Amino acid sequence: MRAIKEHFEAVAAERRAAGDAAAGGAAPAPEEEARVLPEAVVGAAALGKIEEVTSWLDGGGHVDARGGETQLTLLMIASTNGHERLVVLLLARGAAVNLVMGWMVIPAT
Repeated sequence: MRAIKEHFEAVAAERRAAGDAAAGGAAPAPEEEARVLPEAVVGAAALGKIEEVTSWLDGGGHVDARGGETQLTLLMIASTNGHERLVVLLLARGAAVNLVMGWMVIPAT
């Protein structure tokens, strides 16, 4: 199991390095930034704070953005933590129900 985790950490580091090199140190484009889930929004989804998540989405955040070390989506976070109202909201906004994380499939419900 440790080898798998180390592999995914290495791949993530390579992707970050490649992205930094491609960007030439420039700030990410707005559409790329919208797909990055800020830690505050990760925390809000984990706690079921619908208003905070809605505010971020209304401000241009992408419903399938990924965040945190685990690169989970809002739907993955909300469903894992049992926040049914938030799950319904995310599904209504078009959240993908079949996304996977690395080697692990996390069902939406």
